[in-house]
Amino acid sequence: MAALQCEICGGKLIGKPGGIFECDSCGVEYSSEWAKAKVQEIKGTVKIEGPVQISGIVKLEDGTSIESLIKRGNIALEDCEWNVAKEIFQQILSIDSNNAEGYLGLAMAENSLCNWDALEQKWMTSKQFHQNRRILRFRQFAKSDLAVRFEKIDQAYKLIHNQKIIRMTTQRAHISPAANLLVCSQFHTVGLNLDGTVVAVGRNDQGQCDVQSWGNIIAIGVGYSHTIGLKLDGSVVAAGAKDYDCCKVQNWQDIVAIAVSDSHTVGLKSDGTVVATGWNAFGQCNVGKWSNIISIAIGREHTVGLKADGTVVATGNNDDGRCNVQNWKNISTITAFEHNSVGIQTDGAAIIIGANGPKRLLDIVEVGGGFYGGGFIALSIDGTFDNSPSFEGEIVTMAIGFGCSAFLHSDGTVVANGNEDYTWNTRGWHDIVAVAAGYDHIVGIQSDGVVVATGRNYEGQCNTQGWKLFNSINTLEQEQAKIKARKKAECQAKIAALNAEKASIRAELPTIKGLFSGGKRRELEARLTQIEKELRKL
Repeated sequence: MAALQCEICGGKLIGKPGGIFECDSCGVEYSSEWAKAKVQEIKGTVKIEGPVQISGIVKLEDGTSIESLIKRGNIALEDCEWNVAKEIFQQILSIDSNNAEGYLGLAMAENSLCNWDALEQKWMTSKQFHQNRRILRFRQFAKSDLAVRFEKIDQAYKLIHNQKIIRMTTQRAHISPAANLLVCSQFHTVGLNLDGTVVAVGRNDQGQCDVQSWGNIIAIGVGYSHTIGLKLDGSVVAAGAKDYDCCKVQNWQDIVAIAVSDSHTVGLKSDGTVVATGWNAFGQCNVGKWSNIISIAIGREHTVGLKADGTVVATGNNDDGRCNVQNWKNISTITAFEHNSVGIQTDGAAIIIGANGPKRLLDIVEVGGGFYGGGFIALSIDGTFDNSPSFEGEIVTMAIGFGCSAFLHSDGTVVANGNEDYTWNTRGWHDIVAVAAGYDHIVGIQSDGVVVATGRNYEGQCNTQGWKLFNSINTLEQEQAKIKARKKAECQAKIAALNAEKASIRAELPTIKGLFSGGKRRELEARLTQIEKELRKL
């Protein structure tokens, strides 16, 4: 391989900024014009070190110029001869490592793009392509007309992208009141009615569907064989298996949020502390020292808590790093599933740890995860996926089940996939505003509150005919607010009545005197104790 040499001492020439060449032995400098002339004189490959800048036409030993190679490369692209195009553009870059058209052509060949129209289509539809290292190099070195032409494509993308973000954000806000009204375990389905009652179908071998008597429920959660409900007064009810004591919630008070796994149950209290019950083999219930918590999330073997200052705590199985949250900051939302923990930061970046992590993805609104495979899917703010095959249309939310998944489009339709030996028929679904998924069944809520289901039904988990959880998605949020306000007013009225009764008893007690007044006094004192208990519950 030939190399540029100093004409004084024969030393090696090093390229310097500005097109100057300097001998690394004697320090003599040479101009870029001299170097260009020398390159064209030398036969074979020329080895040049440093940031070389040479203007004008550079010819190879057969008289071929870089401009000629670019034309040949573009012809190969048009003819879809991808390997030929790759070889040509790589040859260009071996001669001039700063050649923008070389990087662009190589990126196009590697992505099977035959012309600028195909390039524009790829740029408009693939966010991953924006981070392509060849494209980044092209944008770094592109000048004049080439840079202007590409900038127009990028500006068009940004306009459409921003419009899509506004559309997706509006749609997500519109359907959000229905988000947690329908939940699935592997084999049973539970729905929360607007009036606070609960319905359930599916496997009931442990009594997990015995929720008919529940009332004033504001949130629901399910595990493999149990169902948990949070009441308006902050107490918690449970139905189903008593395994691992995951239903041992009868004494919980002042709870504002619940999280449920197959084998443990966690509650967030109004004072920012956390309670937990159930299987604790990995320490997933060791939350007694937590404080200032504003949100909770759990996997089967770990528990995660978001603190008011944007930091995060976690406890439980950490064999794949799913609990390594000690350095997280500026977190606004947390999620957890079987093998992962997720924190979405205030700037929209998602931190994902555990199986197949750690990763940091930008502009994420939701992350879902598999229960057994350890994989995850990240949904971007514009309705596309960051790390999975794309679907036609725009996705507003998703449900990742144990063996199947459902993806809700902005037009209210649903696409489903999962176990290869079964097909989920969602073709007739329309106006869907929420989805949930179990082991091999999928359910959805229509905008009128009607529930639809598809999938295997051997346990009756799809028998949701007749379910109508609310009247209209357009008025759901207002109706929920009215019900909560009414319940709150009833609660306040009851508190006032109890306090009035307490004051009356306390006023009466000093007046009770006499030899035979002991029974009356004990009766009133017992009533005072009962009132205090009732007030604590409220």
